[in-house]
Amino acid sequence: VRGNSMATKQQILEAGGLNRRVNLLALDIERTEGLIRRHPWVDRATVQRRWPSTLEVAVSEHKPLALINLERDGGRHLYYVDRKGTPFAPYAPSLDLDYPVVTGWSPAQSRDGLELAEDPLAAMAIEFLNLAAQGNQILPLQAVSEVHVSREKGLIVYLVDHPFPIYMGKEKMKTRFQQLVQVLAQLYRQDKVKDIKEIRMNYAENKILVANTGK
Repeated sequence: VRGNSMATKQQILEAGGLNRRVNLLALDIERTEGLIRRHPWVDRATVQRRWPSTLEVAVSEHKPLALINLERDGGRHLYYVDRKGTPFAPYAPSLDLDYPVVTGWSPAQSRDGLELAEDPLAAMAIEFLNLAAQGNQILPLQAVSEVHVSREKGLIVYLVDHPFPIYMGKEKMKTRFQQLVQVLAQLYRQDKVKDIKEIRMNYAENKILVANTGK
């Protein structure tokens, strides 16, 4: 078994119904691959026979981008979301994986298999987080605490170290992300971030509002 990190070798073997007594000749490869893909962390799986006596399982796991609060099994639960916007596995505090949280998204009761990319506004939240995940020094992914999806106001972003809201709106997410990086860079240079009340990237056409607390 190779390619696994979050899913253990034993979990993958059990998911595929594999053990040392398996008959390589009679094994249904496609069915076994499908069973292994049912493990929440497994995105893709390939099973190959290596004659005379070896079975090789290669998996590609989901890469977490964020967490999202979804309604499942009669309650609300946190799930990991990958870069495609697919919720794939329940949040496990023991894994010590810290990611931004997407809030406010309420599809039709979050049916299994529903991707955020199917909702234009939620897709923008994923786009924003993917931009942050590219490693920008001013606005890296780990600096983002929450991305709130509001049908009325669009995306509202909150940073880990600063309490003020950043209103990103409902369009031009890549452009506005780049502009936000420039705004934050200037505020950091001038040591004015601590006095900010809110930032509105969607204030008006080609206009950005940076409001301070009045201190």
